[in-house]
Amino acid sequence: MAKNVELKGYDELLAMMKQLPESVSVKVIRSAERQALKPALQAMRQNAASRTGVVTGRYRRSIGIKLLRGSSTRVATLAGVRYGGTLGAPHAHLVEKGTVHRKLKTPRTVTFTTKAGATITSQVSHTGRVQARNVIADAIRSTETQVLNGFAVSLQKALVTTMRRYAKKYA
Repeated sequence: MAKNVELKGYDELLAMMKQLPESVSVKVIRSAERQALKPALQAMRQNAASRTGVVTGRYRRSIGIKLLRGSSTRVATLAGVRYGGTLGAPHAHLVEKGTVHRKLKTPRTVTFTTKAGATITSQVSHTGRVQARNVIADAIRSTETQVLNGFAVSLQKALVTTMRRYAKKYA
């Protein structure tokens, strides 16, 4: 969900950004984005624990902040589910969006053995349905203004810190 952000004092921020090398300004923006997305990240993890009924698990651990790296000058940061790697949750889209009741082409016979040793045979003709949990979408909606306001504040703090560091280094 892309949002347009209107910053007050944009001309001053732009002037400060132009004084910095391009690689540094990208780092400043990434840092501000990561700081601003933290409330959304906390809400997502809290929703994952309360709505899925699992306090610990791969889905909850997979929620994080990702930096997208397309080029050195473009900056994009996402908060959400990581799909790959050791922290990934390949089933995340099923939890978030749910599934529909789907009939199998050919019914399957399934046999279970209970702890008591009894054998139960059943014929399965459909896959069942999983209800959508909307963990990520609801967290984003509930923290949207907090994230946008936090970005402006974080960007200003990061710029001031970086400018002080450069002034001290090159003075």
